[in-house]
Amino acid sequence: MQRYLRVLLLALPLSFLIGLWWGHFQIEELQKNTHPKFELRILSQKDSLPMELVEAFKNQYKIRVELIETDDTESFLQLLDSQVYDLVAVKSYHLKPLMENKSIDIMDSEKIENQKNIQADFWPSSEYNWRKAIPYAWGVNGFLGKKGQDFNKAYSELFVQDKANQLFYLSTNFDHLYFLMSQQKPELKAWVQKNKLDLVKDELKTLKSKVTFTHQTLKPLEIGFQQTTNGKASFFIKQNSDYDFYIPSSGTLFWMNFMSITVTGNSNPESYRFINYLISTKIQQEELLKQELASVSVIKDLELQSASFIRKIPLPKLIFPLEINDPKSSWESSIKLILPEIINQHLAQ
Repeated sequence: MQRYLRVLLLALPLSFLIGLWWGHFQIEELQKNTHPKFELRILSQKDSLPMELVEAFKNQYKIRVELIETDDTESFLQLLDSQVYDLVAVKSYHLKPLMENKSIDIMDSEKIENQKNIQADFWPSSEYNWRKAIPYAWGVNGFLGKKGQDFNKAYSELFVQDKANQLFYLSTNFDHLYFLMSQQKPELKAWVQKNKLDLVKDELKTLKSKVTFTHQTLKPLEIGFQQTTNGKASFFIKQNSDYDFYIPSSGTLFWMNFMSITVTGNSNPESYRFINYLISTKIQQEELLKQELASVSVIKDLELQSASFIRKIPLPKLIFPLEINDPKSSWESSIKLILPEIINQHLAQ
């Protein structure tokens, strides 16, 4: 009996030590498994934040970054509410619902030393907005064409049934096409909302008979106009001075890209590092321009990217929605169904 008791007394400390080791091992494994895979998580609307900029940031600072992109506002807001992100990239026409989201926090301006690079004209007018959203890119939709052409006359005939001038090359970008058509054909919104796809299809077919749809790079057209943005047009015009950037008299879309920080991201120093990186002089004056986006910084020799260019456009011609109340999501669903039938399949993808 004493022998068994002696063995038991010797075994207890050993079992205790083994238990401590095993418990420590399990905790280490648990910590490994629960350690975040990424040091910075960014939620972005599609085409709001170029992947090339994110990759350059990752390589420069050796930081693990995850960029999640969504196609529509509904999915965007659902992800924002259901998962944890540090930063959020959004277009201006979805800014209002984002600012009302409880996940978005007020930025610490003292941590954004590069905000001095942003021209005053590009800050949101509302104090509430600019404390929660910082601009990093912008653009105006228009048309590139050779000087001396009567753009207004040609554009006015674009949506007239019996006119077919074949002078326009339109973008297959859903947003750009939607704003162009809904400005000229207000009834199109109602057709989309009421799911009258036959009418929408007929309108697109009529448009297709007069234009060429393309997402190709800009080319020097001797006659005609190519739909583009001021960011792309600025470089082309710098090298081809006999071309101009035309704004439709009915108005054009003026948009901006903003970065916001979440409640979680506000305590992550990498969030502010990325914001400062995005509005740094190098990114604004070199890398951002390579992505054919207009810079919020001062750019020499690119008049189309300056704040003075915006001031020259009459305010009634600039459409800068902070919230889209019309059936844009329905339009996207509709056009994805009917666009491949009317335009080439590879352009619709």
